[in-house]
Amino acid sequence: MAARFGSGYYASLAGNTVARCNPVNAPATCKDADLDKAGQH
Repeated sequence: MAARFGSGYYASLAGNTVARCNPVNAPATCKDADLDKAGQH
């Protein structure tokens, strides 16, 4: 998708996750794996 914008920039999260808890202000109970399930019904 970056090629569409003329850039080679690529970002990814460790462990093939799609989201992660904010390391600065997320509550201690936040679990990265739960965020992946948040959009599923």
